[in-house]
Amino acid sequence: IQHRLMLKQLNFKTHFSVNSIALPLAGCLSVSLAYCGYGIWSLVAQQLSYSVLHAILLWHFVGWRPSWIFSWHSLKSMFGFGSKVLATGMLETVFQNMYELVIGKVSSPELVGYYFRARTTQQLLASNLYFSIGRVTFPVFSSIQNDLILLRSGVRKGLCYLGMINFPLMVGLAVVAEPLVRVVYTAKWLPSVPYLQLLCIVGLLQPLSAINASVLTALGRSDLTLRMELIKKGLAVVLLACTWKFGIVPMIIGQVVVAIFGYFINCVYTSNLIGYSMKRQFWDLLPVLSLSLTMGALVTAVGWYDYPNPYIQLLTQTATGVLSFVLLCRLFGVESYQSIEQLVFKKLSGFRTAPTLKSQQ
Repeated sequence: IQHRLMLKQLNFKTHFSVNSIALPLAGCLSVSLAYCGYGIWSLVAQQLSYSVLHAILLWHFVGWRPSWIFSWHSLKSMFGFGSKVLATGMLETVFQNMYELVIGKVSSPELVGYYFRARTTQQLLASNLYFSIGRVTFPVFSSIQNDLILLRSGVRKGLCYLGMINFPLMVGLAVVAEPLVRVVYTAKWLPSVPYLQLLCIVGLLQPLSAINASVLTALGRSDLTLRMELIKKGLAVVLLACTWKFGIVPMIIGQVVVAIFGYFINCVYTSNLIGYSMKRQFWDLLPVLSLSLTMGALVTAVGWYDYPNPYIQLLTQTATGVLSFVLLCRLFGVESYQSIEQLVFKKLSGFRTAPTLKSQQ
């Protein structure tokens, strides 16, 4: 509850402080236990100790405390909304792990490992961004839910900023997948590369769907969110039933189809509620998507050189991607990039001037 209160108040500084303390302490405990020979139990200890530390720190930093007062009225008013949000979350959790179960039943453990490694690598960027966006946009959109013009403007800005971050990340990850796997996981994990590249297409659309879904939840229409998830998960089951016999690649292509269809469904509801259609979203996102694909083509061309080792290849391609994307955004004057650049420079200038002002005082 303390965590939710911080999100509602957009108090991300305190949340960052809590994680900055809990994560390193739990990690040190886990590494120490692993060094002492506790094996897999060191991972269990890491999860448990993080949860305990996180809870203690939340109680320390946030002043809210529970009381013995129980309100049936509050329960009745929240249950209709909250139960549908809970059901939506449970559906998402089940289907996130469904593919590993099916692959484990019909394929070898090695293929399950390759798929799981590809999915966790893609989720390290896309899903963390996906869940972070959902946590941030919901309280923001809720605070302006009664002003549809302001809400529509906020959704547009959120999508453009998200695309500025997510599109080059996913395109770049797909392009450098092979040297990245060689460097991080070694060559024995190379069969996971095509799975990772296909999952990056899913990662392009998931965060966009998250923002559109946040609009429905912020407007109190958790019933539409649940209905939308039931439609998407029904399609996922059908496609999985049609593709599981043909291998992992067709199954992942099915996920791509679900992601595209899911984004379309999300946009239909968003268009009906706030007048922001999929066509308008497409034109708003097209400049960043085009520049990201151009950057991907340049990074692919750089990768054709015969490098002496994958470390140099990964470093060269990554640097090429970052520099080319920044230059392209500046050249074409992308609005969302200019806003992010101004914000970053403002923060950096604040860090530089703070010690000077303090010394003058």
